[in-house]
Amino acid sequence: METQTDDLEVETGAKTVLGLRVTPQLKQELSIEAGKLGISLSERGEDILLNRNLISAQLDRTKQELETEKGKGNALKQELERSKGNHFEAISAHKDELSKLQQQVAELNAGAELLKDERLLHLFAIVKGRKDEVENTNGKNFAITYNSPKDLLIAMIYSFELKKP
Repeated sequence: METQTDDLEVETGAKTVLGLRVTPQLKQELSIEAGKLGISLSERGEDILLNRNLISAQLDRTKQELETEKGKGNALKQELERSKGNHFEAISAHKDELSKLQQQVAELNAGAELLKDERLLHLFAIVKGRKDEVENTNGKNFAITYNSPKDLLIAMIYSFELKKP
């Protein structure tokens, strides 16, 4: 219950005594702090009590900021993990594609070797630019112009008939 004295103290800004029981160590720490600030122990205690809500609010804000930063950190960590996974998947896909392309190159090189055969090149030199009609094994004729060793090889393949044993 408020008294007239309490009302008077609020209106005039007068102060009252608040007795606190603290450990000797805490009292010594507060005295040292007060000395560094150039104020009395009483003023240091009052300062701490006046700022208690500010400290609590700042602590709450700091905790919220910390949680926000943790969330950002976790999101970045997940993004990094996804990126790593995507990177390794892309590398794996490129390795598979490279392997297939290397196989195709090997097959094309093998085919190119056939077209570089000395006997085929010698025969092509003889028929180069000539137009011919070739009868295939089914008895049908087709026209061909020998523009490359490949044309000669095609004519040979389609006109070749296996001997029956």
